Amino acid sequence: MNTLNLNDKQVEAVKSVEGVYNISSGAGTGKTTVVAHRIANMIKNLKIPAGEILAITYTNSAAEEMNKRIRGLCGKDVECQISTIHVFAKLMIDKYYKGGKSLMWATPDFSQKALEAVTGVDRFSALNVMKCIIEIESGRKKLSDFNNTVQKYYNLYADFLKKIKRLSFDGALNILNKLLDDPYVLEDITNTYKYIIVDEFQDINTVQFEIIQKLASKNKNLFVVGDINQSIYGFNGSDYTIMNDFENYYPEAKTINVNENYRSGENIIKVANRISESSELKSEPLSANKDKTGAIKVIISEYADDLYYDVAENITQNVKNGGLYKDNAIIARTNWELSQMAKVLKRRRIPYVIYSQPYTETLHTMHIFEHILFFENKLDNIGCYDLITRYLGLAYDDIDEIYDVCMTGNALSYLIAKGDEFKELGLLIWKLRDKYVEISDKNVREVISEICLVCDHINETTYKKHNLVYSENERYSTSYDLEKFLGSIEFSIKRGVKFKGFEQFSKLVSSFDPTIDTDDVKLLTGHRAKGLEFKNVHLLNVTDNKFPLVRDNPISQFTKASYDIDEELKIAEELRLFYVIITRAMESLTLYVPTKQKSFGGKTKDVAPSRFIKEIRNLLDGWTVSSNNK
Repeated sequence: MNTLNLNDKQVEAVKSVEGVYNISSGAGTGKTTVVAHRIANMIKNLKIPAGEILAITYTNSAAEEMNKRIRGLCGKDVECQISTIHVFAKLMIDKYYKGGKSLMWATPDFSQKALEAVTGVDRFSALNVMKCIIEIESGRKKLSDFNNTVQKYYNLYADFLKKIKRLSFDGALNILNKLLDDPYVLEDITNTYKYIIVDEFQDINTVQFEIIQKLASKNKNLFVVGDINQSIYGFNGSDYTIMNDFENYYPEAKTINVNENYRSGENIIKVANRISESSELKSEPLSANKDKTGAIKVIISEYADDLYYDVAENITQNVKNGGLYKDNAIIARTNWELSQMAKVLKRRRIPYVIYSQPYTETLHTMHIFEHILFFENKLDNIGCYDLITRYLGLAYDDIDEIYDVCMTGNALSYLIAKGDEFKELGLLIWKLRDKYVEISDKNVREVISEICLVCDHINETTYKKHNLVYSENERYSTSYDLEKFLGSIEFSIKRGVKFKGFEQFSKLVSSFDPTIDTDDVKLLTGHRAKGLEFKNVHLLNVTDNKFPLVRDNPISQFTKASYDIDEELKIAEELRLFYVIITRAMESLTLYVPTKQKSFGGKTKDVAPSRFIKEIRNLLDGWTVSSNNK
């Protein structure tokens, strides 16, 4: 395998195979490249069977990218087990857990829907209760740490998911963790997977680490890769101390620091290093590889609204100077700031896209897709099972019977013969097959409208039958996400886009994904920016009340004892988020700092620049006052 294009530290990591290794790979240092080349080296040079390698990634898209790279290095027929830990857990549950194959995913949106239905809590309260559930299922807290209200809600929620055979993401990990305590299961799995690789190790939680330790217990081949400075998901259960204290768990581990940055200019790297130096975490500074220097500057104005026009003007000038709109990313701490920024871009006729959850992953749209596939006779057996049991009331009736019938391929006949709301669903599918045959640009709104009407009626009726709480935000016909989805379709149709059949429809929908490489400005939060890179980054509202954003812990109201995380820990994670944003920039980073903030009552108050700016002020390339008069 050719390693000529890798630096010395990357080559060392690639050739480190037998044993335990902790690879500290900073931002822009080619972490994915290292992992892909290491796997390729194991397969091509060391002749290790691909089936013995288990690589755990943080997202499905990262797994797809890793698979793509390895096939490019080793050949398209190479098959490794590269997936998120949740996907791996489901594979093991299907194989070793009784009835595992009949368990379907409960995505975070679905889990919250189930919580609301079975407890009757409103959407806002459900968000906070779900945060408690994440703490419990990620292993950071015990159920007994919470008050009686949360204990009651959790038990209702867990029992309900069990009843309708749905798996929450962390719930699946807890099942796998218990499965691995069975000597037979552990022996079988460790005989299969002899080399364990974990990407984005800084984001691991307690339960995930217990699983990894068990998987590596027999063969002692563990290779973890991460950047402690990019640990920004503490609110979601991750525990950065696991990577920080890795040598305490594995004294024999060898640490390799891969720190040559290939992304950003030298000045940007200097600022990033200054930020990481102010942290107490263990990390090596980045070294800049690029010839260009890069630039970081601050623009100050009285109000954020003025600065939004500065952002628009700077992007316009970048494009006039030969750049592209897609070279620019606008990053904010909250989605609300992005929505305000979008209004200005729209007025200036600057093309933009807001990074948000893809339509194909939203609760209502996923279900609509399944209906369309079903009436086009393109939905497989497990898909039919998923479609029917997304109706919580239908799932509650007799889920084992539904599963058995769907696996025989006779779902439609079963629905019609079953009667009541099952029949209503079956007749809808018959009607769609007879009336429309397939989805197209001519009938898409009418088809989705008919599906929505039946979905709402089935849910409203069956929820009442089983004493579940039916909320208005459960309605398909008034779903904000679905209406946005239809708006995007209609906009495409007005521009002359034609489609016929689900395959063409799906391609159109895929084009709405904000990650597609189109020439428009990207708007995203700091958390969504992780893993991405842009030539020019514009960071909004870098003030001390916006960034760091330190809020009261919403779950403290539910705990028996005080559970308000130390403010210093919150600020430390915000600082790491600042580091992540800085290291997205390849050529320039501009920080926009208002000095006043408008309140809802019409009053204004003074705000100070972010304390993070003080850490880097002497390294900035410019500090200017806006002259923007709109």
